[in-house]
Amino acid sequence: MLIFNQIITMNLEAFYEITYGLYIVSSIFENKESGFICNAVMQVTANPCQLAVAASKDNFTTELIQKSKKIAICALSKNTRLDVIGTFGYKSGREVNKFANVQHIRTEDNLPVLTENVLAWFHGEVVSEIDLGSHILFVAQVDNCEIAGKDHDALTYTYYREVLKGKSPKSAPTYMNPENINHKKKEENMK
Repeated sequence: MLIFNQIITMNLEAFYEITYGLYIVSSIFENKESGFICNAVMQVTANPCQLAVAASKDNFTTELIQKSKKIAICALSKNTRLDVIGTFGYKSGREVNKFANVQHIRTEDNLPVLTENVLAWFHGEVVSEIDLGSHILFVAQVDNCEIAGKDHDALTYTYYREVLKGKSPKSAPTYMNPENINHKKKEENMK
């Protein structure tokens, strides 16, 4: 019972203090392509250069990454248009061509890589997958990367939430049910 009480009294807003960048992660398999907004990307080793990416099992892009073992990651700038975030964050690549209205290039193996409001991009091959329950953690060995623009600051999750007033989609690793956060606030008000 003590553990249950500890969970109820946790202030889940503490997780908002963990810093994140925002990225577009993309892949392609048998001419089907997609991408999604991700805030769970990190470098895990320098030699070899490897990045880890957490992707919802519900994302179409996750399915493409699992089949192709190829991944592209674009670090977004603060100047990223809200419609781009909306398309890549809230629409499914099963129904929408997410790359139709954005500037992008193709890698040698045809992966779409955003070029509009991107600070840097990375291309790699998945070398490991870890099942995290609702998400898959992909570890990719980077075989190509480029700096795309240094004239803007990185788009962070904090900036997205606090300045742009953006919300996390339910498939995001950082999604928190507002009822759980509001429940905590109600408890505090009752004291």
